[in-house]
Order: sequence, then C-alpha cells, then structure tokens
Amino acid sequence: MKLKKNIKTVFTLGFLSVLLSVFVACTSGFDTYLGKTADQESRIALNGGSHNGVWQTDDLTVNYSYSRKPNSLQISGDVNLSDKMKDASNIVQTFFLQVNFLNAQGQVLDTKELAVAGYREMITKWEFDHTFELPARTAAMAFSYTGQMGEGAGEGSSESFWHDPFQ
Repeated sequence: MKLKKNIKTVFTLGFLSVLLSVFVACTSGFDTYLGKTADQESRIALNGGSHNGVWQTDDLTVNYSYSRKPNSLQISGDVNLSDKMKDASNIVQTFFLQVNFLNAQGQVLDTKELAVAGYREMITKWEFDHTFELPARTAAMAFSYTGQMGEGAGEGSSESFWHDPFQ
C-alpha cells in the first residue's frame, strides 16, 4: 500500500513539474513593453474601418488585415519566414509574434500575442486571427517578435532572432 502511495506522489510531482516547465517555456518569449516608446518607423496607424498591410524585416514578413471599431480590433494574417531564415534551419525551436498597442506618442498601452510556434516545429508560416479589446487612447500598433531556429542545445547549432521596435 505504501509503495502505491509513493508511486502516486512521484507521478503527481512529475506531472506538476512538467506543467510548470511548459508554462515557463511558453511565457518566456513574451516580453512586456508597457510604457516604452516605439520607433517612429515601426508605428502603424490604426485608422477606423478595414485595412490591409505588409510589415517586413530581414527575418520575416507579416501580411495582415485589420478592422477597427472604437473599442476593438480584429486582426488576421500570416507570418512567413524569410529565405535567410529558411536557409538557416527548417526547425523552429520557439517563436512569439506580438502586437503592441500604442498611444499617439508611441508609448505601449498593452501587448498581445498574435502567433506562437512550439518546440521543434518544422513550420515556416503561421496564421493568426484574433479580436482584441483596445485600451483607451489607442492610436497605432507596432509588431515585435522573438524566436530561435535550429536543432537546439546539445543537438547542433541554433540561432536566435528578434525585433524590438522600442527606444
């Protein structure tokens, strides 16, 4: 009977450890930029109605469409890795794309995740479709991201990539 109880305890502790590890791994890529000011060239005005756009860096391209109502934003689109990133590796260790809502001065009012890739995915394109409540005084948005390509520690090389549009 005592052996059964010990096995249950070990199993429960192991399960909780795995859950905690997953939580930490999933939240570690999410940066808080609250109050930081986005560079002028990174700001995308959020006008009323429906709009399409393309945002691009050396690492990736985001094709997006949004529809703004007074207090909400519906945003959808896809993220495509650049040929440079695809040539580096076909395995994504982690990837987090965020949208940062900005006031008229470019300061971050809130940050939300748009697209996330999990551990060791062989994906080079992600789609997203979200509706967010907008903070009061939202005038613009700016994208930010962080990720890691490659085999990972102990199994080969890996390369981190990111975009931080804040001063």
